[in-house]
Amino acid sequence: MRPPVFALCFLLVALACSTIQVSSDYDQARDFSKYKSYGWLAEKRPVATGIPALDTPMVQSRIKSGVDLSLTGKGFAEVAENPDLWVNYQLTAEQKLDVHRDDNAFLYSPSGTEIEMSPPDESIRQYEEGTLVINVFDAREKKLVWRGIGQGQLRGEVASDPEKSEQRIHAAVAEVLASFPPTPKPAK
Repeated sequence: MRPPVFALCFLLVALACSTIQVSSDYDQARDFSKYKSYGWLAEKRPVATGIPALDTPMVQSRIKSGVDLSLTGKGFAEVAENPDLWVNYQLTAEQKLDVHRDDNAFLYSPSGTEIEMSPPDESIRQYEEGTLVINVFDAREKKLVWRGIGQGQLRGEVASDPEKSEQRIHAAVAEVLASFPPTPKPAK
């Protein structure tokens, strides 16, 4: 079993040169130590992101294998029947704009006297941001008990290099699942 790669820049949601932004939420009254196994919640059909490189069975398989690697690495067993937890994921992508503006600056002569004001410098960059949501449900109660979300800028080579794609996807999944299961808070 390979350890997850943590050099991320999201994945598949693979992130460009920025790191993945991760958040999670969970049922604080839940005792996560009682969970030992998980299974995959059957999805009728994954929702298309609109990005052909992401809407492939290969990417879906890499996300699933990344979740499997992370969860089994944390001691959970994948079972086909009667799991303690059900797991599923959603993947979305949307177009974003990054607008950067440097306001006017004064130019000075070597003697220190003001010469003129420079025009503002503005750059606009369009990019795609991907979001991976991993949901964990209590199988018996059929209740959401944990959710992890990872967001980041998509990289163009997701589809062009399958090995890099798999590494980035597994790394992104590991980042999202880093806080699962949540650590119990000490009693007050």
